[in-house]
This record gives sequence, structure tokens and C-alpha cells, in this order.
Amino acid sequence: MKHLLLFPLLGLMLILAACGNSGGSGYSNGGDSSDQAANEESNSDGQETSGTQTDKIGHLQVLNNDKVGKYLADGQGMTLYIFTKDEAGESYCKGGCLDKWPAFYAKNLKMPEGYDSSNFGTITRENGNKQTTYKGHPLYYYAPDKQQGDVKGQGVGNVWYIVNKQLKVLQGDGEDQDEGNYGSSY
Repeated sequence: MKHLLLFPLLGLMLILAACGNSGGSGYSNGGDSSDQAANEESNSDGQETSGTQTDKIGHLQVLNNDKVGKYLADGQGMTLYIFTKDEAGESYCKGGCLDKWPAFYAKNLKMPEGYDSSNFGTITRENGNKQTTYKGHPLYYYAPDKQQGDVKGQGVGNVWYIVNKQLKVLQGDGEDQDEGNYGSSY
């Protein structure tokens, strides 16, 4: 009788073990695992990733848009933004904000021409994930930007702006505006 109960229990254990090791995404939990590759970069949650699918995220590039001019993008052409409510070295985008504005992180950055590597840094967010900064400002993606060259986050809530070399806040027509704390959050 005990043997009859042992087989279904053993089968259930095998199924659970197989489900727990589905492999797949290549993303880690953002922890400090000692076996992570030296070229770790991030997914859009600021969690570290490794492998060839993200090798070029940190190869920053300058793109040009008719409405906003030249701006900084990751190696896949995805636009990078700053949140004017952030303070140097500290992110105030948390919770639901991060769903719409995922943190950008790349461990090994390659600078585009004209950018100085000393202007880039890394902060550790409250959740332990890392985030890349430019001139002290944490960098973000905008979730509705789906393809290279999208700048849909430019000017959202008058607090989200593309990143340019001078770190000037640019309005949609390319007109400079002083950087500051403007209106609603996200």
C-alpha cells in the first residue's frame, strides 16, 4: 500500500523539478552571483543579464530625430531618458513608475564619439538592482518605445526627457529648456 502512494508522489516531485528549471530567458535575478559573466548588462528592469543577446546594450550611440535632434540610445537603438525629479545619484522612479520607465543598466559601456566615460556611473537602487547614470542622473527606457528611434517618452508629464550630450532638457521642437522639477511624475 505504501508503494502505491510513493509512485504518484515521486512523479509529482519530478514534474515540479522540471518546471522549476525551465531555462529560457537568460536573465538573472539581479543578485550578486559569483558565476555571472564579466560582461553583464541589464534587461529593462535593471536586472543583470549575460550572454550574446545583450552584449551590445552597453554600446551607446547617438541618434538623430527631426523633432528632438541628437540624443543618446543604447546599443540596440532604444532611447534613454532622464527623470527631472531624480536627484544626482538617486532615483525617485519606483513601483508603477518602473513599469512604464524601466531602469537602464549596462556594466561595460562603450562611449559614442564626444561622450566622456567619466560622466557615466552606477547607482544601486533600493531593490538592490543597479542603474546606469549620466552626469549623476539615472537613465531609463520608456516602455511604449518599441523600436529604434522611438522618442515617445520625450516631454511626458514635463518631467521625462531624452539624454543629450549637454544634458539639457529639450522640448519637442528642439528648443532648450532649463533642467528642473516640472509638474506630474509619470
